[in-house]
Amino acid sequence: MKRIKNIIAIIGITNAFILTPLSSYAGTYTNGETSGSIAVTAVVSSTYSITLPAELQLTPAENDITAYSGSYEVGVKANLLDNEKITVIPVDSFTMTDGIHDVTASIEQPVQTWRNSISDPSSEVEANYTEYIYTTGTISAILTNAGSYSGMASFVFAKETD
Repeated sequence: MKRIKNIIAIIGITNAFILTPLSSYAGTYTNGETSGSIAVTAVVSSTYSITLPAELQLTPAENDITAYSGSYEVGVKANLLDNEKITVIPVDSFTMTDGIHDVTASIEQPVQTWRNSISDPSSEVEANYTEYIYTTGTISAILTNAGSYSGMASFVFAKETD
């Protein structure tokens, strides 16, 4: 019997927390009134996430064995206000080395901006909050000396307001 009282007490306490309103009462309705209202609001914050490949292998061109390049995809998934945009901007160049030779690699990524409404399709893509929207970039380097080259391509991310 004591166990049943404890369960009833717990249920009573739980119901008291569930039924407690989260805000103050807007009005009191009495007998005879047939309708009422509640002001409802919500704040949805802007969010974004970005995907980049962890690694990229450069390969030689068919007609020039010193011209190495590789393509990568960068993806953005974003829920933005109409005056916001996400930018993913690669550095223009970086150094690749084999420990002996330093070589400059360059990055080209024509599309660097994601927004809700695009004004320039050559440099912007439309953002989507349910799936990643991808664009392609290319990293290239002229490698004339034999060796195993490596380097780190860097990107700067930003959420900006127009």
